[in-house]
Amino acid sequence: MERETLEFDVQFVGAGPAGLAGAIHLARLIANHDAAVAGGGPGKAIGETNIAVLEKSAEVGHHGFSGAVMDPRAMAELLPDWRERGCPVASDVTSDDVYIFSEGGKFRLPFLPPALNNHGNCIVSLGDVTRWMGGIAEELGVLIATETPAQVPLMAGNQVLGVRTGDKGVNKAGEHKGQYQPGADCTAKLTVLCEGPRGTIAKQLEKTLASRPANSPRSTRPA
Repeated sequence: MERETLEFDVQFVGAGPAGLAGAIHLARLIANHDAAVAGGGPGKAIGETNIAVLEKSAEVGHHGFSGAVMDPRAMAELLPDWRERGCPVASDVTSDDVYIFSEGGKFRLPFLPPALNNHGNCIVSLGDVTRWMGGIAEELGVLIATETPAQVPLMAGNQVLGVRTGDKGVNKAGEHKGQYQPGADCTAKLTVLCEGPRGTIAKQLEKTLASRPANSPRSTRPA
């Protein structure tokens, strides 16, 4: 079975806030460095760099369906003009209250625990924010490959060469249907996992590379 091989310089697995932020930041660092070199600065220009973000859903934002309270400090560091660029903020947080609910009613705490103080934060839709970030990444030349679910890490010893994406056209029994299409091998000089806390590739690498710290609550230690 022949599989297509896609080669990138850097690939991010997962088009959530982390993967998109990483791709945006890297693309801007390279652009700023090359501009400085062109202006007479030290070093060599990096030149064209193939940066890709692999996303399993059909569209960026489809899996970011939750509402969220966003601390804007990280976004401001990534994109200082994030509001001017139209970051989709539903509302700024204007007040905070904590209620304790019971079968008989509710009780409002007379004080606000510091950890629950959201003053200065924003209420957003995670799907809308990631969709907006995806557009900015593409403006910077980042390739966002949707419907590309990373399924298996490609290894050479303990080195991660990339990921293999899932086959398409396979039924629940694992049999190939008429529209079967084998997944592609996506290789890169650097593969960055941004799948979330329990991603498909990360879980496999935990076993292969023992990558989770021994003091992690989810670690499995020998008896």
